[in-house]
Amino acid sequence: MEEGRGIQKWLSVVLLIIIIAFIFFLVLFVLPRTVKSQNVRSFTFQVGNKFATINENGITTKIELVAAPVLKDNQIFMPVKDLENEYFGAKIEWNPKTKAIIIYNSYNKWKIIFSIGKKEYYFNGKKFVMDTAPFIDSNVNRSFIPVRYFAEVLGANQISYCAETMTITITWPSGVE
Repeated sequence: MEEGRGIQKWLSVVLLIIIIAFIFFLVLFVLPRTVKSQNVRSFTFQVGNKFATINENGITTKIELVAAPVLKDNQIFMPVKDLENEYFGAKIEWNPKTKAIIIYNSYNKWKIIFSIGKKEYYFNGKKFVMDTAPFIDSNVNRSFIPVRYFAEVLGANQISYCAETMTITITWPSGVE
C-alpha cells in the first residue's frame, strides 16, 4: 500500500509540473499574439468644413484641407489634393487628355485611377464600378472623388457617417497607406 501511495504522489507532482509548463507556454507564446492590441488610424472630417483630424493610436492631429468635402449624389466627396500628405502617403498625377486622376503610393505599391465624369475606376489594374462619378468643382478649381471607394480599396475597417452633423470617420489599421 505504501508503494502505491508513493507512485500516486509522484504522478501528481509530474502532472502538476506539466500543467504549470502548459500555462507558462500559453502566457509566453500564445496569449501575446491573441490579445495583441489593434493599432488603428482614423480620419474624421465634416461636409462643408475645411478642417479634419487624424487620430493614430490615441494621438490626434488637426489638419486643414485644401477645400471642404461636399455632399453630391448622396455621396461624400473630398478633394483629391488632400490625399497627397504625410498621413495618406499618396502621390497624385493628373492626365489632362483623359481627365484621369492617378493616385498611387510607391511604398505600398498601390495605384487607383479615377476619371472625371466616369463611374469606372481601377485599383491596381482591376476595374470597379461606382454609383457616382468624380467631378471638378470650378468654384474651388479642385477634383473631387467619392470618399467611400477610396477608403474601401485601401482596406478601411469602418466608414461611419453621422447624418445629423454630416461627419465622416474612416478607420483602418495603422500602417495601411
